[in-house]
Amino acid sequence: MSNDQIKQAYEKYTELEAQIKELKNQLKPLEKEQSIHEAVLLKGIKEDETKSGIHHKVMVRKTPRYKDIFSQVYERFVPKTKQKEVDVIVEELTTVTKTHVFETEA
Repeated sequence: MSNDQIKQAYEKYTELEAQIKELKNQLKPLEKEQSIHEAVLLKGIKEDETKSGIHHKVMVRKTPRYKDIFSQVYERFVPKTKQKEVDVIVEELTTVTKTHVFETEA
């Protein structure tokens, strides 16, 4: 890519980034207002109950803390002689995620 193409791509990137930031700022007051109405609904309708045609459904989602779980299992149940083999498996099954940030040089 030429320098001009890179500069144009960066300009468009920063322009869109600013637009996204502005839209997120516009969402904040709406989210706050929505949370007020949610509090009214939570107070007025018990879990798994229907009032005025509005049903309060509760969905529970459990999120395991895999790092903590694995650490405990590793310490308690994996013999010292097998820990290196387990480390190899963990490394093979580990996903690496990259986050890219673009900014101008100072």
